[in-house]
Amino acid sequence: MYSREQRELAVERFFASGKSLKGVVDELGYPTRQRLHDWVRADPRHVPPASHAEPYPFDVRMRAVGLMRSGVPARDVAERLGVSGLSSVYAWAEAYWRGGAAALSGTGGVVRMIALA
Repeated sequence: MYSREQRELAVERFFASGKSLKGVVDELGYPTRQRLHDWVRADPRHVPPASHAEPYPFDVRMRAVGLMRSGVPARDVAERLGVSGLSSVYAWAEAYWRGGAAALSGTGGVVRMIALA
């Protein structure tokens, strides 16, 4: 069981630092990532990710691939970019590996050039 002060500190650190859940847990040494996730979701400052009825934009998919290629874990990539599931991040990395940026464009091979990161 965590004290109210510990909970408030962890949640405040999450919102103030811009770190991922894992980053805050690693820094503080508590709680579990799932527990912090629950606390953050209960906080009034939390904005739930938008429902993505349409596909994620090309630039989001490319940033995700760029982060993955630079060694950022898929869970952290999804969290940073507001992607609702890890399966999308893994699928984009796989598509990029097989067919490059054109595989992510959804434009029949016409690709806009953007920075990867």
